[in-house]
Amino acid sequence: MPGLEREIRFAVVMYGGVSLAIYIHGVAHELYKMVRATAKKKGDPSAYIVELGKPDPQITKMTEEVYREIGKYLNTRFVIDILSGTSAGGINAVYLAKGLVNNQSLDGLKDMWVKQGDINLLINDKNSGDGLP
Repeated sequence: MPGLEREIRFAVVMYGGVSLAIYIHGVAHELYKMVRATAKKKGDPSAYIVELGKPDPQITKMTEEVYREIGKYLNTRFVIDILSGTSAGGINAVYLAKGLVNNQSLDGLKDMWVKQGDINLLINDKNSGDGLP
């Protein structure tokens, strides 16, 4: 029947640890873009939540456009049903869930991982115990 749309639902586990935090954040960001690129507006099945800009012809298509094209070709939208994770992966999963539910960017988390995930800040050196009894 015309107009029918399938859903491909994902259950995602994001493993973590500080060493994987930024990598898993990249995965979370791509999942975020994939879901949003194929999500329809409520009450308007012909319109998408995200209106994609026109890419520069000199640059490869934005990933959102690729996800949208795949969704159109398969007559499918992509949905994340379950998110879980451990350590830094769990934090990425929480932010991904929050971003999808509240239509918010994940850029704040990226900034945190890049600034606070610096190995020099994480090393347990002689100054780590300053001020402790």
